[in-house]
Amino acid sequence: MSFEPVDWHTIHSRPLISVPDCWKGCGGFCCSNSHPDFRFRLLPNGGQGTIVVYLDDEYAWLKANGHRICGEDEGKEIQPMIFDFGGPRPIMLRHVPCRHLGRCNELFTKPLLCRTYPFVPVIGVDGAIEEVVPAAILDATFELKEGLSLCPLNDAPGPTLIREALAGDDALAQALRHPLIVLHTQGIKAFWDSYREKLLAWDGFGNLSGQAFWQAWELAYLGRRLVDRDKVAAHLRHVHGALVARHGDYLG
Repeated sequence: MSFEPVDWHTIHSRPLISVPDCWKGCGGFCCSNSHPDFRFRLLPNGGQGTIVVYLDDEYAWLKANGHRICGEDEGKEIQPMIFDFGGPRPIMLRHVPCRHLGRCNELFTKPLLCRTYPFVPVIGVDGAIEEVVPAAILDATFELKEGLSLCPLNDAPGPTLIREALAGDDALAQALRHPLIVLHTQGIKAFWDSYREKLLAWDGFGNLSGQAFWQAWELAYLGRRLVDRDKVAAHLRHVHGALVARHGDYLG
């Protein structure tokens, strides 16, 4: 049987936890990644700017319903990012570099993962919010390394903000409980858990600082030495099995 699609209309008609003009108070770090220690050699544009990520299902819905996609107005190609976790079909994301800062609201539709920034609510198989994890790898790494938050919203109570966004909005809460979104948030959780464990155990974490740390980190991260992809895949297979048992074949 066909499974009911994600209610992207409801999700994209709500502000979620976006804070208007919040980027003006921090120089738009979320979109600029401008820090004196960030001197990358392999990341696009030296790591300056950010990467906007759409869930593939979200991207297809936005395209079909006349929404503007980041980068397409500049002729950029929206690249696919595919992770085969061993399920009936892989997880696919769409990503594109972005340097619009807070002006993006006037130019394109922000994806779900931008609109929950700097947090990602991890939704359980039962539809409840299990925890809140960081949304951006550079922010999270900087905070682990330096004990400081570069985004002022990181100091806010993430779970409270997310629950406030869902309070009294049953349609939004129901839309975010869709098994496809649950699977993606569980993938982010598994990625973050593995990344944090490997980063803290990496020799460079304790032995390097400043630009030397970040340049070594870039090589380790892009070389896939800071995430156990097999562990992430195993977690996703487990979650997928639980979702199928509860909801049926939602990926078919």
